[in-house]
Amino acid sequence: MLAAEVRRGHHNQCHRHRYAHAQTTPGEPLGGAIWLPPGEAKVPALRMMRAGMWAAPFRLGVGPSGRFMRVMDRFDKLHERDMREPHWYLMILGVDPPHQGKGVGSALISPMLERADSEHLPCYLETAKERNVLFYQRHGFEVVVEDAIPNGFRYWTMKRPAR
Repeated sequence: MLAAEVRRGHHNQCHRHRYAHAQTTPGEPLGGAIWLPPGEAKVPALRMMRAGMWAAPFRLGVGPSGRFMRVMDRFDKLHERDMREPHWYLMILGVDPPHQGKGVGSALISPMLERADSEHLPCYLETAKERNVLFYQRHGFEVVVEDAIPNGFRYWTMKRPAR
């Protein structure tokens, strides 16, 4: 099974980019993880614009784009408040729905969790899916904040202590 191969590290692909580390599965991607290293967890506005965020209001509409920016602002404030020490930030973890629950997500985050452990650094993330909370808890993360914004959007921030 591919997830087992990825978990063993034989086919896990790590790409170091200028500002992030990206883990993917081999061949046609079944999923991916993007980690921001210590000191790079805050994404400056200029970098966001270069990544294409300037087009969000045109593609998503002004209302949805504004809501997205408010949520991201809330996440940034909580992140700054709750993670003052150097840490790895799991910015994105995604697994193709037909492959969820088969170990792909675990295989994607395990190498960076091992690295964080070897560096004695904590990790941090946000999730908006309740079912993901248990997944992350199995990997040593603890809920820091559970909240919702006025429109009912629920979210959790989570921290994995340094080991």
